[in-house]
Amino acid sequence: MRAPVTVRSGRDIAALVHEIGFLPFYSTPVPGFSLRDLTDPAIWISNDQRVNPWYYRQDVALDDRIVYGKLFDGKMGFVDLDLFPDFVRVRRDGRDAREMLEAELLKPVDLAVLDAIPHGESLTEPLIKENLIVEPKGVPAALARLQTATFLYTASFEYKLTRGGRPYGWPLAAYMRPEEELGHERVFPAPERSYEAARATLLERVLAVVPDALERSPEGVVRLIDFAMGPKARKAKAAPETEEAKTAKATRKGKARK
Repeated sequence: MRAPVTVRSGRDIAALVHEIGFLPFYSTPVPGFSLRDLTDPAIWISNDQRVNPWYYRQDVALDDRIVYGKLFDGKMGFVDLDLFPDFVRVRRDGRDAREMLEAELLKPVDLAVLDAIPHGESLTEPLIKENLIVEPKGVPAALARLQTATFLYTASFEYKLTRGGRPYGWPLAAYMRPEEELGHERVFPAPERSYEAARATLLERVLAVVPDALERSPEGVVRLIDFAMGPKARKAKAAPETEEAKTAKATRKGKARK
């Protein structure tokens, strides 16, 4: 078990994300694999904005080498940009949003929300609702599904403004298609990158932090890595362990014996 990691700033969290590859913010169905699980519990109950990661998570989100959003079963977290194409391969599996809707992996409201965001722009939730001809129910849930499916991410944060133009309140996430801000070549995997290879890489990152994750929480691993949020999404059932993952596990066990 890893010793608690000390984080005092967004830079510290970013370094941890780059080291691990991806990291949910709060606890996940895989115990031990989240920023909260890996750090001192005391910092999470502090009201000191210099101590509690909640207050400086935006600094991490705005790192140009990190993708931020509700990327993990509808919960927020971070992905190293170099690893993001593997998430796109696994979550979309080569399909666009309409194809995922036809496969009943997304809902009609999801497509309506996605279409309400003009290409090349980022919008906050209130502005997205303004663009909808008829506001359907479930816009927040749709935004969460679209982020977990990698069709949207949090590109920036914006504040509401008083009549005098002064910002107030909590910042609002502004959502955008990742390829339009980060670049097509940095988001989409190479054509030869298979689903199996991409998923094995993500699984290896989980096992590097929680070696017994498959034994302790096989369903949790599926919810963490795969897309399992739509009406016909895969049931939380462990996928067969790939040969790549078996090899990685055997290698780690061999090193541990030395």
